[in-house]
Amino acid sequence: MKKTAIALALAGLVAVPTIAAADTTVYGSVRISENYGKLEFNEDPFTGQTRNDVKGWDVQNNSSRLGFKGSEDLGNGLSAIYHYEFGVNPADGVTIGGTNNRLGYAGLKGGWGQVTMGTQWNPYYFAVGGEVDVFNGFYSANGYYEAAGFNELDSTRSGNQILYQSPSFGNFTLHAGILTQVGGNTGVDQYQVAGIYDNGSLFLGAAYRGLDGDSTTQGIEKQRAKDEGLCQGGPAQDVRCFLNTKNVNQYGLQARYQFGFGLGLAGSWQRVKQSGFAKWNTYDVVANYDFGNNTARVGWFKAKNDDGIEEDNDGWIIGLQHRMSKRTRVWAEYGQTSFDQNRTVAGAIDTDSLLDKNKNFSLGMRHDF
Repeated sequence: MKKTAIALALAGLVAVPTIAAADTTVYGSVRISENYGKLEFNEDPFTGQTRNDVKGWDVQNNSSRLGFKGSEDLGNGLSAIYHYEFGVNPADGVTIGGTNNRLGYAGLKGGWGQVTMGTQWNPYYFAVGGEVDVFNGFYSANGYYEAAGFNELDSTRSGNQILYQSPSFGNFTLHAGILTQVGGNTGVDQYQVAGIYDNGSLFLGAAYRGLDGDSTTQGIEKQRAKDEGLCQGGPAQDVRCFLNTKNVNQYGLQARYQFGFGLGLAGSWQRVKQSGFAKWNTYDVVANYDFGNNTARVGWFKAKNDDGIEEDNDGWIIGLQHRMSKRTRVWAEYGQTSFDQNRTVAGAIDTDSLLDKNKNFSLGMRHDF
């Protein structure tokens, strides 16, 4: 929907020049909920004491956003495209910008596909995590997020990217991209390739994502310590100077099928490896059933670390969503994650993680425009 009048009113706020162009679209989504969260702890095996549960209610933002996108016909089948999207936080007084910034890119599109540069969605996310990331609450697709965020390059979006998307070949598209200049690395920090088949009912995705060690969390923190002059040797060296900065490789598969009678099934598997340090397998399964204006969902997830320290984190989510109109929905969801972290020290001592369960209830509303 074209929103030229609104675009003119907001042009000064987001500093988008010539936003009154006829092909500019303004859109947004307000997503807010009342949440109850509870953290439960195990007994400390060394002291015999158990921490008190941490619990409470809170009004929370759920990735609300405001966006502008458009294109210009350059002739001969070529178009210029752009996209700005800003995270907004209605829970805390409608803030915009800062760490909530989401998308900002421009590029060219033609019969050969499209090339874009800037802050963009990772094709890896759409191919491996997007079809199971369907709940309204923040705890959706926990298996995917548990190990996908090994780094400060967001597992869903990344800046400084150059991406290519092929034209559709019988509902199949190929995506490839690189990311440069993050952390201490002066070359390519991230590269990814994804293949996606989607005919509406059936979705199949496969992807690979590689991260240079300097662009991981450990690499960025180590570079910060160096920049602060804390890695000059001696006993006063910062602990960050010794962090592991090995490369990370991620690859995974995802499938979804929507049956004609309202039932949909989706599943995702991901393997994450950091050379000589950590290996994760993650699993997500979601089922949904549509009846009338309602959708019932149930999900299960698991993240398993098999690098010698057994960490089996798993959980489940249930939810009911009611569509009041094409643009407005309300929901009620409950999710629970269980943490089972058994560590063997010198082959002798087995202990459990102090954090036992993370429980969340969400009652919310979403309006799109």
